[in-house]
Amino acid sequence: MIKIKTLLSASLVPLLIWVGGCKESVELPARLQAEDYHGFFDTTAGNEGGVYQSDDVDIEVTTDSGGGFNVGWTDAGEYLRYNVSAAAGTYRARFRVATEQPDRRLRLKVDGVDVTGALSVPDTGGWQSWQNLDVDISLSGGNHTLEVLFDNGLVNLNWIDFSIAGDDPDPDGWHLVWRDEFDGARIDPAKWEHEVNGWGGGNNELQYYTARPENSYQSGGTLKIVARQESYTGPDGTRNYTSARLRTLNKGDWLYGRFEIRARMPHGQGLWPAIWMLPTDWVYGGWAASGEIDIMEAVNLQAGGGNDIHGTLHYGGPWPDNVHSGTGFTPSASVVNEFHTYAVEWEPGEIRWYVDGQHYQTQREWWSSAGAYPAPFNQRFHLILNVAVGGNWPGSPDGGTRFPQVMEVDYVRVYQR
Repeated sequence: MIKIKTLLSASLVPLLIWVGGCKESVELPARLQAEDYHGFFDTTAGNEGGVYQSDDVDIEVTTDSGGGFNVGWTDAGEYLRYNVSAAAGTYRARFRVATEQPDRRLRLKVDGVDVTGALSVPDTGGWQSWQNLDVDISLSGGNHTLEVLFDNGLVNLNWIDFSIAGDDPDPDGWHLVWRDEFDGARIDPAKWEHEVNGWGGGNNELQYYTARPENSYQSGGTLKIVARQESYTGPDGTRNYTSARLRTLNKGDWLYGRFEIRARMPHGQGLWPAIWMLPTDWVYGGWAASGEIDIMEAVNLQAGGGNDIHGTLHYGGPWPDNVHSGTGFTPSASVVNEFHTYAVEWEPGEIRWYVDGQHYQTQREWWSSAGAYPAPFNQRFHLILNVAVGGNWPGSPDGGTRFPQVMEVDYVRVYQR
C-alpha cells in the first residue's frame, strides 16, 4: 500500500488540535503508543486509515509484533504530542519506525525545545518492515510535553519506548538473563575468557590472538577488539598480525534464547569480524557435527565486501562432511560508521536473524550425523567475539588496508522465555 498522503491546497487551514488537559499524563519509563497522543498537528482532513481515532490523525492496523495500530501517512511539519511525568535522569527513547523512502527525518522536542536534532530514519524496506531508532535524552523531574515532529514525512511510527538509559525494556516475550554493558575499567573475567593462540582458526587466518590490552580493552562504555599489523611471537610461532578473540565458555552457556549485540565493525580488505556461537559440550562430535551459529560476520567491509553482513548455520558431519546454510543482508546505513544491533532468536526447531529489529532470515532445517533433529541445535552454546585477519574467506590484507582496525561493542544481552 502506497503511503503518500494527498495534499490539500495551500489555501486550506491545517488542522491543529491540542487536548493536553483531557487525558492523564503517562509516567516514565513507559511505552507511548503512537496512536495514544494527547495532541497533534495534522495537515489534511480525515483519518486516512480510518481506525482507532475519529479525528484527523492517520492511523492503521499494524502487522508489527504485538499488533495494535500505528500512525502513518505523515507529512512534513506534522507532530504528535504526549503528556508525561518523569523523575530526573537520562532516558533512552526508542522509536519504532518504518518507511520505504530514503533520507527520512524526525526529531523529539521536550517542552518546546528540540533535544535531539534531526534523527535519520533509514529506508526499512517496507511500510510495515519495522526497525528501532534509539536516542538518549535528559529530563528534569516533573511534568513535560513531548513532541515527535516529522521533518519531511512519509514515516510510519508504531510506538516510542522510554526506559532508563542502560536499562532498556525487554523485547516482547523475553526476559533478560545475562548482560555485559562494558561500563567498567577492565574486561570482566567472570564473563569473558581470552583465547590465546596463533593457529589460524582452522581457516588459515593470519593473526595471533592475544590477551594483551593492546588487542582488547574497555573504555567509554564499550569493548574494543583491535586488530594490529605487527610481528608477534608466541608458542604457535610468529605472526605478522595480532587481534583478540573472547568467549563466554563455562561463564555464559545457554540452550535457546535471544542473543543481542550492539556493535560497530572494522573495515578493509582482509578483515573478518564475527559475533557467533559454538557448542559448549560438543555432544555430537567435532566441528561441525555439533553445530555453529553465526549471529553476524562480515568480510572486507568498505572494500570487496561492501556493507554486507551474513547470518549462517554450520552443521552436518565432522569436517570435511560439514555443510552450512544462511543468507546475507545489507543494512541501509554503514555498519562501519554506525552502531547496529545484531540478534538471533533461537528456539526449538527455529532460529531467526535480525538487524536493528528487522527480521531478515529464518532457518528451520538442519541435521547432525550423530543425532536426530533438532540436533545439533538442542544443546548448550556460548558466545564468541573476534576480529580475524586474512583466511580462506576474506583473503589477505592488501596495500589499501589500514591498521589498527577496531570492532567496538556497546553491549551483549541474553534473554530467555
